Amino acid sequence: MPPDNDQVTLPKATADVYQRSAALLDKLLGTPDTALEAERLIKRVNPEAKFERSEIAALYTKPIQDELATTREELAALKKQAEEERAARAEHDREAKLMERLTKAQRKHGFDEATMTKVMERMREQNNPDVEAAAAFIAESVPKPAPVAGNNTFPGTLDVYGTQSKSEEFKGFHDNWRTAFDGEVRKILADSSLA
Repeated sequence: MPPDNDQVTLPKATADVYQRSAALLDKLLGTPDTALEAERLIKRVNPEAKFERSEIAALYTKPIQDELATTREELAALKKQAEEERAARAEHDREAKLMERLTKAQRKHGFDEATMTKVMERMREQNNPDVEAAAAFIAESVPKPAPVAGNNTFPGTLDVYGTQSKSEEFKGFHDNWRTAFDGEVRKILADSSLA
């Protein structure tokens, strides 16, 4: 009998191993509980392996898988957008609070814009977000205005109501101001040019 090209001669032990392996594989792939996991493991070892059940299932599930992938991408984009908005809102809140503290310190210490610039520079130099500490430091370093000489806003030679020259015109005011005041009011009321 001539040799058949479809047959191979194997030792019995090797043929038994092949038969047991084929039976195990048939059992793994034939049991619904283990079939999917077995196919995944085999695909990991041999990516070119093809399984009829998986290919048929892929035909039916492909539209759903595509829609699921699109939904996941959209969800990821929405999450990213929400995170960016949350971060922007938090940054805006931090800036608003900082501006509020800067404005409060400016009012408290009476600083102008140039001095407030020095306060912000001090905060940057020291890497310290404490506005009040920087404002107090700058307040100590800013030269104080010279005190105003005298507390009178009138010129020094002003003689109000003749108090320095002892003028006779105002003598009545110095002696008895009530009587002199009443007399001045009567003169004003009697003046015909005002009527």
